[in-house]
Amino acid sequence: MVAGRNNPAVGRAGEVQFHAALVALEIGSESDLRLALDTFPGVKVQYIIDFKLVDKGNESQIRDTVQGLVDAAGPDIGRVSFVVPDIEYGAPDGNVRAIVNALRRK
Repeated sequence: MVAGRNNPAVGRAGEVQFHAALVALEIGSESDLRLALDTFPGVKVQYIIDFKLVDKGNESQIRDTVQGLVDAAGPDIGRVSFVVPDIEYGAPDGNVRAIVNALRRK
């Protein structure tokens, strides 16, 4: 779209108006999910689940961790997405399934 007189992005004096907003935030596995949700209302939060948990943890640890995150999100769970980067070759399939299954229960 080109700025011009009939474009609502152009102000009275002809200057282009820019409206920026924070729409999403990515936080790491040591971050406080509830604090992020409370601090940035209306912003989507992508939570990175530590790949080491998937690689070295057991299904029970993973289930408890994910359930804790879901509980922390509470009614804001719709604003949260989860990602597990860098799953290494040889990571137990059951650990990956444990994440999927824990999230399906949300």
